Amino acid sequence: MNARTPKTSAATRIPQRPWWETRWCIALALLLVAAPLLWPLVPPRLQAMFGSDAAPLFPWRPAIDLLAAALTPMLGLGLAIKAIVVAIPVLTAAAMLWLSDQAHGRVQPSAYFALPFAYNLAFLHGFLNATLAMALALGAFAVWLRLGGRPRMRAAVFVILSALICATHVLGWLSLGVMIFAAELARERAVEQDTVRRGWGECGGRAALACLPLAPAALMLLTWHPGGVDWLGSLPLKPGWLTMALRDRWPLFDAGCMVVIALVIYKSYRDRRFVHAPMLVAATIGLLVLFVAMPAGADMTVAPYAIILALLSIRCTARVKLHRRGEVAWAALAFLAVRAVAGAASFAIESADSLRVESDARDFLPADSHRGLSHPPAAR
Repeated sequence: MNARTPKTSAATRIPQRPWWETRWCIALALLLVAAPLLWPLVPPRLQAMFGSDAAPLFPWRPAIDLLAAALTPMLGLGLAIKAIVVAIPVLTAAAMLWLSDQAHGRVQPSAYFALPFAYNLAFLHGFLNATLAMALALGAFAVWLRLGGRPRMRAAVFVILSALICATHVLGWLSLGVMIFAAELARERAVEQDTVRRGWGECGGRAALACLPLAPAALMLLTWHPGGVDWLGSLPLKPGWLTMALRDRWPLFDAGCMVVIALVIYKSYRDRRFVHAPMLVAATIGLLVLFVAMPAGADMTVAPYAIILALLSIRCTARVKLHRRGEVAWAALAFLAVRAVAGAASFAIESADSLRVESDARDFLPADSHRGLSHPPAAR
């Protein structure tokens, strides 16, 4: 007797993931993030930045130095720096998409609007150690959301993760703590008992207890010797760090791109077909508070991440049809591609200018000095 095969109803069938959630689309997006950095070998901007972190504010620099030391024997110093610099924006972008998936259950098409910031972050809003720490912080925040139902495992994991991030750069650890506290505060506030929400004091206490696994890493701050900072003097500059979060070579073009980002965020709040993940919204507000409280220099590194979280918090409701979501994804990828082309052109121009300056310098130096310019003593 033939067994009857049960039929799955259309209501219970698992829908196929749309094209913007497929591996090829995510891989393409990550390639676009890396594209501006693939040529030249070591752009002049990287030569100036590598190995010079914000020492007066944040003393630790082991992460990049250790990575460079590990890769140099295999790749040489130039390719080692190149590999590290390309990997950091790609890691940041991957963490953004993973955070969107963990917050919403699916990668939202609007999340791709946040990816152009990954390229700018490494070069215009902080140094490499700080940017690597912030990339790890975004990924760790996604891990926090994923392990929400297993608090004991999460506590054990974050004792190690928070120490790793703090050792990379204290700014990443501080931002992670703010994001987690704000997210937990929003989650606790949403809990109702007999239609009555918990008070802010109780919610704050519970959120602080949840952040205790991050506390052991604070022991590293005992060796921190902050330099003199002018917080009041930096206040007038803070709005500019938000409005110029995508700045590069062409002010009008970069300002126009920020207008696009502002319109996307504004549209998501005005259109009822879109909602926002409460925990990411709370984390956005937390980073904005941290941005205002941070002294000059560190605040410019935090500013873009508040915008990133605001973009990642956007979620399409069931009222947004599949083809409309696809249009949002195409628009976001087109925006990313335009920024990638602009970034590649900026680096190409900068590299050409650097070569021209070096050539002019050789023309003015004596003949026996040329060798020292092209081959530094340490390389001979």
